[in-house]
Amino acid sequence: MSARLLGQKSYELTNHLGNVMAVVSDKVVEIEDRNATYVASVRPP
Repeated sequence: MSARLLGQKSYELTNHLGNVMAVVSDKVVEIEDRNATYVASVRPP
């Protein structure tokens, strides 16, 4: 059995020319929205 650590991977999103347009990580950042009853797990821009 293997363990997986969060925050260790990142993915590059590229266009058809191979240029990196964004980098996505598996790191979880919690942001509390005071107007909602849930906690979103997204990274702010």
